[in-house]
Amino acid sequence: MRAWLRGVAFGVLLVFVATAIGTAMAAEKVPVRFSLDWIVGGRHAGWFTALEKGYYDEAGLKVTISRGYGSEDGTRRLMSGESDINFNDIAGIVLARSRQGAKIKVAGVIYAKHPSVIFTLKKSGIKTPKDLEGKTIVDSPGSTQVVLFPAFAKAAGIDAAKVNWLLVPPDAKNQMLLSEKAQGMGIYVMQRPILEKGAAALGGIDQISYGDYLNMYGNGILVNEDFLKKNPDAVKKFVKASIKGFLYAFDHPDEAAGFVLKNQPLLDREVTKAEGLIVRDIAWSPEAKQHGLGYMDEARMRTTRDLMFQLFDLKNPVALEDLYTNKFLTEP
Repeated sequence: MRAWLRGVAFGVLLVFVATAIGTAMAAEKVPVRFSLDWIVGGRHAGWFTALEKGYYDEAGLKVTISRGYGSEDGTRRLMSGESDINFNDIAGIVLARSRQGAKIKVAGVIYAKHPSVIFTLKKSGIKTPKDLEGKTIVDSPGSTQVVLFPAFAKAAGIDAAKVNWLLVPPDAKNQMLLSEKAQGMGIYVMQRPILEKGAAALGGIDQISYGDYLNMYGNGILVNEDFLKKNPDAVKKFVKASIKGFLYAFDHPDEAAGFVLKNQPLLDREVTKAEGLIVRDIAWSPEAKQHGLGYMDEARMRTTRDLMFQLFDLKNPVALEDLYTNKFLTEP
């Protein structure tokens, strides 16, 4: 009887110890406030895959994901400490570092080919950048496409002054193109699946990609430097877990779409899946294929920085070593 009681007591003790250890381990997880660039969609499948597959949890991180409201708001969140890490446009960080002294560093790139495009209806006959001259493009005030268009036009060999812009709220853009009030629409390429559905009865769409003419980076993993200094190991684990999430999502697009739908159940499954596959296409740059997903090439980063200095006549220099690092991708 005593032996039995001792066994019961020992078992209870083990359960207590295991529970205490588990609670302590959970309490020790580093909280990471992560914000996206825009509303949740299939383009974000990698992040939700890392979350739902437990990659962040396994890395000792307690990651919360919130939707974004564009690059300007994302920069504000990082500068104010409202977010620790976010996913936004790298070019915007060049502006913020030069103009505002923003302490933000790029720790990896996802949109290695710039995602800005101009969609046109096939029936319009617009196939090349030169065909845009004399036409009207609809977009939103201050959009990336509008900002980069002078550089795109120069690189593509067209006269930017001969292209007309119709600026409307973001949610009005699709309808302006589909109603043929404009001959082109500036937006990110991930919008293609949903636009194709809307344009099917009109004969479909074509696209002209900025990334075919501008050798610059798009969105990446941006880190608040104060958070980085205090939690370098957490940042490295976040980057590696996120890349692991994207790699899994690229190989399992149906499952990854399901993880996004778990967060946003009203999204169209096929559109969500298609968006994720588009991200896969623009993420696999030559440098990513050589060094691993997320890796940034020094020459391309210099081009990205220098282009922003030319476009905005920036005065305060931004050193490349301050702007980005590959160490969280390459260190074991």
